[in-house]
This record gives sequence, structure tokens and C-alpha cells, in this order.
Amino acid sequence: MLARATAGANVTEHWLPIPGWEGLYEVSDAGKIRSVDRIVANGANTTRFIRGRILALTCRDGYMTATLKRQKRQQRIYVNRVMLLAFKPRADSSELLACHDNGNRADNRLANLRWDDHSGNAADTALHGTRLVGERHPNAKLNLAAVREIRQSSASAKNLADQFGVSASIIQHARSGRTWKENH
Repeated sequence: MLARATAGANVTEHWLPIPGWEGLYEVSDAGKIRSVDRIVANGANTTRFIRGRILALTCRDGYMTATLKRQKRQQRIYVNRVMLLAFKPRADSSELLACHDNGNRADNRLANLRWDDHSGNAADTALHGTRLVGERHPNAKLNLAAVREIRQSSASAKNLADQFGVSASIIQHARSGRTWKENH
């Protein structure tokens, strides 16, 4: 494994090739992606030099991504995953998730990343308060005040459904604790 380092402001950043993109792109332990200097064929027996550069990252659902290109094809990669593939490769990585220890999806420092399974990642969402529950869930039809009112009411599910503009089953699920469990 070839590691390159760049220094600046008393910090050394380590770079490794991105698996599957060797000779084209590298990832750093600080969560950056860069293309590498290279010479490419430019038509009829000519070549040209392409200087490497740090790639701009974009945010997709809170995760940092980069677009890598090879011969007119491009692929979006998740920075957290390629970092672990480069710096902490595992034979079972296809079955594991790249998890953030501090719950911040945009913090891709190597010290903040680890491999884990789905249950470990779900436990993280509870620990960090990032679980999509209650009003934060994108499909929530009710808010906490409405759920409290529903649970205290003796009205029928049909009447409450009409009052809140939802189905009777949503009312029944909120009352029983099937949904809004953490507020039961």
C-alpha cells in the first residue's frame, strides 16, 4: 500500500489510492478526494499532461460524495465508504456500512469512521439523536401535540381521523403506541 503525505500547518495528511481507481484518484485521512497527476492519450499519437486537483465534494442526504470519471464514464462515490476501503480494508466490507462515530454524516475524518453492521448503525442513530422518529420522520402525518390529544381523547378513531385529517388506522396506531412509541 503506497501512502503519500502532504504537510501543512503542522498537520500531515495521508493519501491512499481509491480501490478500483488506482492511478486516477486518491483519498486522504482528512476526508478529501483528489485526482492525481497523469499523462493521457490525446488522439493520434499525442499525449497531454493533466494536473491533479482536490475535487469538490457534494452533499447527498447529508453524506459527502464525489464524482469520479474514467474514459467518459462517471461514478458517484461516498467519501466515508471509499476512505474505509482504502485505509481499513476488510474482506466482508460489502456486508458492512461505513459509520460515523459522532453522528455527523459530513465528518469524514478517518478517526470518526468505522465499519459496522445495520444494527450497530441503528444504535448510533438512537445514541446521536438522529433517528427519524415522530415529527422528524418524513412521512409523519401528526405532530406531538396532536398525538397527546389523541391519546387523551375518548372520541372514536373515526371522529379523531376526521378532526386531524388522517385515516382511522393512523389514529389507532398513535393511540396504541405502534407509532410514536418514544412518546407513549
